[in-house]
Amino acid sequence: MAVTVLWPIAALQEVVAHITRRRAPLSLATVRTMRAEAERTRFNPAKSRDELGVTFRPIAQTIRDEVAWFRARGMV
Repeated sequence: MAVTVLWPIAALQEVVAHITRRRAPLSLATVRTMRAEAERTRFNPAKSRDELGVTFRPIAQTIRDEVAWFRARGMV
C-alpha cells in the first residue's frame, strides 16, 4: 500500500516540526486518516466525463507541466 511509504516521512516531519516549532506538512494523523479512508474514497469520473464532457490527461503530463512551470519561475 502506498500509504506505508508515508509513515516514516510523516514521523520525520513531525520531529522537524517539533524542533522548528512549525507545522508538519504531513502529520502522522493525516497518514492515519488516509489509511482509514483509502477504501472509502474511490471516485469514478464517468459521470463528469459523460454528463459534463470533462476530460482528464495523464498524471505524468501534468507533473511535467508543473515542474516546467516551477522551473520557469526559478522555484526549482
